[in-house]
Amino acid sequence: GAPFDDDPQVSTGVLTRAFDQARRDRSVKGIVLRIDSPGGDALASDAIHRAFAVAAKAKPSVVSMAGVAASGGYYIATPSSHVFASPGTVTGSIGIFGGKLDMSGMYQKIALGKELYTRGQYSGMLTATRPFTDDERQKYMEQLRAFYDHFVDLAATRSRLSADSVDHLGRGRVWSGEEAKANGLVDDLGGLWESLAYLQKQTGVTRYRVELYPRRRPLFVWPGRNLLSMAVKFIAGGREELPTALTSTDPDSEGLILARMPYDLNIR
Repeated sequence: GAPFDDDPQVSTGVLTRAFDQARRDRSVKGIVLRIDSPGGDALASDAIHRAFAVAAKAKPSVVSMAGVAASGGYYIATPSSHVFASPGTVTGSIGIFGGKLDMSGMYQKIALGKELYTRGQYSGMLTATRPFTDDERQKYMEQLRAFYDHFVDLAATRSRLSADSVDHLGRGRVWSGEEAKANGLVDDLGGLWESLAYLQKQTGVTRYRVELYPRRRPLFVWPGRNLLSMAVKFIAGGREELPTALTSTDPDSEGLILARMPYDLNIR
């Protein structure tokens, strides 16, 4: 899905970086993945799933489903050992669909010609200049079926149900969190606090602090120092000196600057 941005590539990069940072951070004892997504691009969902699976092998990981965690949102939850959902969470939707636009009729109406050069039997399968051939339609359906079967296997492994049972619950069907709990698709009913309490028991920590990932890089960085925090200290009356390279050349500034660009702007 795309919980951070409409572009699946952007959201995928953000989430995979978050899992990598949390996995490598020694101070992190466990991971709670909060999912609020109706799903989306299959490739993006698989990339996020793989990143979460690597992190879940390294550290105890729990999923907390928000209002919606369906289709790709459920897919990325499958590496977790324990899944919480609210009673009204919309989840499940274990399925996949696909197709392509056939624009050939419109191209004819506007007298637009296109030439397609391909290499390989199915390389032009998804072109919008013509419909599927019978062979291409069969191949495309085989791809959809293979991904659906993989989705079912992941859900069956996580929920400890048979593949036939998950297939019966799947096929695109949507369940409430309460129904999903009764059907075995989620483990417990609860929100974020219940997920944190469960993870606390699993890790054995007595006190914890919640941090969000991925951690944002500071806007301005000096080796070993964050200029934004330095500016806050300075304005608050601190006596920390700014690096010489960042002192202001403006005689009226009295040294009170937040950041110094590496060049001057002359507006005429």
